[in-house]
Amino acid sequence: MSGVELGLAIVATVDLCFKYGNLLVELYTSFKAAESRLKEHIVRLETVWFRTTSQLQVLKSVWQSLNPTHQQIQNQIVDILAGKLKIAVSRIEGVIKKDANTPSEIPGRVRRWKYALLKEGLDKSLDEIETWQRIFDPSWFFIMQTAASVIDDELSAADQGSTSPAIASASSLRIALRPDSGDKAKVFLPLQGLNLDQSLDIAFSSLTLAQRKGSSKWLILEKVNRPAKSDPALFIKDVRDIARKLSHANPLTFGLLNCYGVIRLFDSGAAHPSSFTFVFRVPDGFSNPRTLRAVLQHDSIDHSLSERFEIAKGLARAVSYVHCFGFVHKNIRPETVLLLHDGNASLGHPFLVGFEAFRNADGRTLRLGDSTWNLNIYRHPHRQGEIPHDDYVMQHDIYSLGVCLLELGLFVSFVVYDEDSIPSCTSSVFGLPAEALKAAKAIDVKEHLVSLARAELPKRMGSKYTNVVVTCLTCLDEENIDFGDQSEFQDEDGILVGVRYIDKVC
Repeated sequence: MSGVELGLAIVATVDLCFKYGNLLVELYTSFKAAESRLKEHIVRLETVWFRTTSQLQVLKSVWQSLNPTHQQIQNQIVDILAGKLKIAVSRIEGVIKKDANTPSEIPGRVRRWKYALLKEGLDKSLDEIETWQRIFDPSWFFIMQTAASVIDDELSAADQGSTSPAIASASSLRIALRPDSGDKAKVFLPLQGLNLDQSLDIAFSSLTLAQRKGSSKWLILEKVNRPAKSDPALFIKDVRDIARKLSHANPLTFGLLNCYGVIRLFDSGAAHPSSFTFVFRVPDGFSNPRTLRAVLQHDSIDHSLSERFEIAKGLARAVSYVHCFGFVHKNIRPETVLLLHDGNASLGHPFLVGFEAFRNADGRTLRLGDSTWNLNIYRHPHRQGEIPHDDYVMQHDIYSLGVCLLELGLFVSFVVYDEDSIPSCTSSVFGLPAEALKAAKAIDVKEHLVSLARAELPKRMGSKYTNVVVTCLTCLDEENIDFGDQSEFQDEDGILVGVRYIDKVC
C-alpha cells in the first residue's frame, strides 16, 4: 500500500473507530440510570474511550510525519480496534433487539437475564479495549520521538481542557526529549536534605530506601559511579540529561520511576564528582519494593500465571519506553527490575531501575567491559569481555530482556546467591555450572539459552511467549528477519528499532 493509500486508509479507519466507539458508549450509557450495578463498568468504559479518542485524534493529525514502517504498524493496530468495536456494538444491539417488545418486570430496572447479558458484554468489551490499549500505547508514544513540530502543535491543541492522562504523559515526554537547557539547579540536590540514618537497603540490588528530612514519603536512591576513563564534563552532562528526562516520567504509564533529582558525591579534594546518587519517587499507593531477583530466589510459585504474563508485558513496555526517552539501559537483569505492590497483584508491578551503566542512545560509548560471569549471562556475546566487540545499541537491551523473560517464564533464578548475598553459582535449571560458564564461548552460552527457551518454555508459558523470548535472544542474528539487518534501522529519529520491537515483542 502506497503512502497516499495508507493515509486515506488511516483516516477512514479512525473515523470508523469513532463511529462504533461513540455508539458503544452511547448504548451502554443509556442503561446507567436504569441499572446501578452497571454504573461502575460504564464509567470505566467512558474513561477508556475518552483516552482512546484523544490518542486517535492526535494520530490522525500527525500521520504524514510518520515513517512508512510506523504508519504500517499503526494502521494494523487501529484496524484491529475498529473490528473489535464493531463486534462490541453488534453484541449489545443484539441484547436490545431481543428485549425490544418485552416490558420490564420492575419499572426502572433491567430484568435479571438482560442485566447478565449486558454485564457479560460490557466486561468483554472493556477487556478487549483495555488489552488493545496496552498494545497501542507503546507505538503511540514512539510518535513523540518524531522530530516534526506538528507533534507539539497537535498535543498543545489536544491538551486544551483535556484531562486525558495519555495526552499529559505524551506532552511530558515531548518536553523530556527537548535539548537540555543546562539548568543544573533543577536537577542537582543537596545531600543534607536526606535522612540517611534510617535508610534501608533493598536486597539483591544497588538501591536504598530513604526519606527526606521532615517527610514520611519514601524515596529510592541509586548510586552511580563515574567510570575512571570517562570525561567528567560529558558524564555529568549525561547524568543531568537522564535525570531531567526521568523527571517527566509517569511511572504507571512508562514503568520507569519518576526522578526527583541527583546528588553529587565528591572524593576528598576532587574537582569533579566521583559518583552520583539518583533520587526516585515511590509512586503513590505503592510499597514493599523487591527486586525480581529476590522473588525468583526465594518465592514459591503461589501466584497465577496471568500475573507472570503481566510482569513480562510490563517489563517489555518499560524497555521500549527507555528507548523512547532516548537512551539505552545497558544493565537489564533481575536485579534491576523492581516490583512494587499496590495491594492487588501478589507479585507486584514492574519498574525498570539500575541505570548505573546508562548512555544516551545517540551518545558516546567507551566500550568498557568486564568478565563478571553472573553479568555476562544477560549480555549479548558481542558485549562481553574487557573490551566488547561492538558499540552498544538498542538491540543489546532487547537481548538482555530476552534472558530476563526466559528466567521469569521458568520462574527460577539463573544466579544463586550465598548467605552473604554474593553470586556463588548457577541454578540447575540454567544447565551450565558457573565454572563452565566462565570457560565457555559467549556465542555458545547464547545458543544454550535459545535451546533452553525452545525446550522448556512452551510447556510452561506457551508458544507465543516462547517465540517472543527467542526473537529477543536472536535479535542481532543475521537470520532474524525482524532485527537482524542493522542497515534497516538507520532512520533520522532512531525509532525504527523501537517500532519493530513493539510490533514483535510488546
